[in-house]
Amino acid sequence: MTSQQTALHSQISKLMQSFSVEILPKDIYGDKIINSNLPKGAKVYIAHLPDTDFSEVVDAAIRVQKHGRQAVPHLAVRKIASLNSLHSDLARLQTAGIDQTLVIAGDAAVTDPVFENTMQFLRTGLLEEHGFTRVGLAGHPEGLAFLSADQSMQVLLEKSAYAAKSPIDFHINTQFTLNTQILTDWEKQIRGAGVDLEVHIGLAGAISSAKLLQYALRCGVGASVKLAAKNPIKMLQLVSKTRPEKIIIEIAKYQLENQNNQFRKIHLFPFGSFAKTVNWAMRISKGEFLLNEEQSDFHLL
Repeated sequence: MTSQQTALHSQISKLMQSFSVEILPKDIYGDKIINSNLPKGAKVYIAHLPDTDFSEVVDAAIRVQKHGRQAVPHLAVRKIASLNSLHSDLARLQTAGIDQTLVIAGDAAVTDPVFENTMQFLRTGLLEEHGFTRVGLAGHPEGLAFLSADQSMQVLLEKSAYAAKSPIDFHINTQFTLNTQILTDWEKQIRGAGVDLEVHIGLAGAISSAKLLQYALRCGVGASVKLAAKNPIKMLQLVSKTRPEKIIIEIAKYQLENQNNQFRKIHLFPFGSFAKTVNWAMRISKGEFLLNEEQSDFHLL
């Protein structure tokens, strides 16, 4: 390999080291984690789905922790209907030795939510009170339908300002993306605006292109996906560009060219392919892959 290829290969492996992975609460009770190659101490995020109570997420997180991994339960604040129940659930996490969480607003709110948004929840000091040491906050490089770009930036700045005064180590977890250009432009924008938080990049795991686009449409990721869905030729072109391997390469190149970037880790959404995604990510982190001559793609050895 040339020195340039060696540097890129090394950066890709570095980016994939200490990756985290997401799982649904219902999948905790099978053998997906126990029988996977996910190393002890790896971070497993437990999704807080619209039809799931936070207590169920807590139950699943405690089970993950008992299997020797670091549980990171999602906390959708707009789904919290009782402050007493929340105190109880946070206390259960603390007792189980779980000191990490991902705080999100949540798409579906209960009838009378205790909290309307993430900042309202953060200002209660409940996370500090219950001993949390590391907390993720949601990032949306492709924007939100109900907020302008300026409003979204203001929200991130408020969260960053809060994080600077808190003893908790905060970071940003992005929604999964298919557009590297939008992602890197967003990173430059938040860094330039003064959002001083490391960023963990959400990516799809080792799944088929068809499933990837299916989930992208379902999750509302990218207007380009919705347009391509109406045109078979454009759909094929998009599939060739959105394989996670290609996105990882583009991110690694960006990091090499922008040494002060805030990208730190990859957060993987397996979308039903947990074991396959873990094996794929582990091999990349160990450098068990070969770049093509153009340095635009790679395959596992």
